[in-house]
Order: sequence, then structure tokens, then C-alpha cells
Amino acid sequence: MEICNGHFSATSAFKHPEVFVKGAPSEEGEFYGFSPDRTQEARCRIICAYLKVLENVRVSVAVDCELPFSKEQIGGAILNELAEDPESDLRRKLEIAYVLLESFIPNEEYQVIEDFKKASLCAQQIADMGDPTSILRSASMVRKARGDSAVRLQEKIYEKMRKRQQQIQALEQGSAA
Repeated sequence: MEICNGHFSATSAFKHPEVFVKGAPSEEGEFYGFSPDRTQEARCRIICAYLKVLENVRVSVAVDCELPFSKEQIGGAILNELAEDPESDLRRKLEIAYVLLESFIPNEEYQVIEDFKKASLCAQQIADMGDPTSILRSASMVRKARGDSAVRLQEKIYEKMRKRQQQIQALEQGSAA
């Protein structure tokens, strides 16, 4: 992902659902006055699974079929967690994870971007030879790789990421009020 995967060491906290529990722990580790909420457990499971995927992704975009749940389910779980616990130590990491959901795209779009990356690399190597014929050949390669489509897709991804950031800002403003 664009933002380094090191940001997601938070999964260790999400593997322990007790970080979400509100109440006073007893000596045995149980929480008085708290009955486990299935919704909260499901949210924790969804977030944990997603953060685990983020830890293992090493590229700027990935195929959405790598997601353990739908974007809607993951996004909803993260937003609900942020709304329920606005002072969470993991807030910033969850906000980043929420925005990064948009970097998971359908396979067809992923292929367009990956093909363009490969063609660009090859074209750069050819252009580095320095002769005019090589430079023209490399430009032709980039056009054939649907560079304009790849750029439009990246722009679409970034626009969706920006909208997610705005959603988080609206959530923060709503909880501050």
C-alpha cells in the first residue's frame, strides 16, 4: 500500500478482543457489568481479518478478492468502531485502514494498472538506450499499455480515498460536537 504496512502492527491489539471491552476487569480476566456483544465481536473479527490482509499487501493497489469481507462490511465495521470509541489508541491506524479500502479494486482494473506498470518499466529501460528509435519505441509501448486508462483508474482511486477521508473528518466533527 502507499502508506507503509508497518502502520498496521495494530492487528496484535485486534487479535485480543478485550481491547474493545469496556468495564472493570476482575482478577480472572472477566469484565463485570459487561456481556459480550455479538456485534462488537463481529466488528472485531472483520477488522482483524482486514488488518491482517493489509500487513501482507506490498503494492499500491490490490485485487478486491483478497479482502476477507466486502468493502462495505469492512468500512462499516471501522466506522462503527471509530464512532463508538473516538479516543481509541488505534484511531489513526483505523482511519488509514479505512481510506486504504479504496486501493482494493476489481481484477480488470488491477490488470490495467499492473500492465501499465510493467510496460512503463520496460519502456524506461528501452528509452535509457538513448537513441531516437528506442525512445519512439518506448512511447509506443506505453500507449499500447493503455496508459491513459491506468492514469484515470488511479485518479478514480485517489478521489474515492479523498471521499473516505472526508467521511472520517465528518465523523470526528460529529463526535466532537
